[in-house]
Amino acid sequence: MESMILTTLSDWDTNFIIAQVLGFFALVCSVVSYQQKKKRAILFFLFFTGLFYAVSYLFLNEIPPIFMNILCMIRAFVYGNDDKKWASNKRLWVSVFCLGTIGIGLYIFFGTNYRWYDFLPIVSIFVANFSLSFKKTRHLRIAILLSDPIWLIYDLEATQY
Repeated sequence: MESMILTTLSDWDTNFIIAQVLGFFALVCSVVSYQQKKKRAILFFLFFTGLFYAVSYLFLNEIPPIFMNILCMIRAFVYGNDDKKWASNKRLWVSVFCLGTIGIGLYIFFGTNYRWYDFLPIVSIFVANFSLSFKKTRHLRIAILLSDPIWLIYDLEATQY
């Protein structure tokens, strides 16, 4: 049994191990974000969730989710600063992020050898584009909980476990 574990561990690629560690940090940031009381704190941790996941997917050579998580980081930054004049127009920013999501979807469809599950995060991001613009943190958390399981399915298919 011990030799089987060591063989399995030695078969793991260094990039895969780094991706898993970064994915764990992203998961921790995501869990911590749900426990925050203020919207700005939730978005702060979601920014770092996106950062850790983007770098994690870079190590896995999964290009579409890198772009999606960069978009999520920008979205968390903008929605976290919605008290500023440049970020206060919710309709504009939801539209910008939805167009960005569509652009990533077109890239996946036409620019890569896409797999059926490459489109799952796009559905998740569409849900989050609207949910993160909510003012009440309760509504925000519920909507995020709807979008996260879709990422989980993608992660399992793309070997991010």
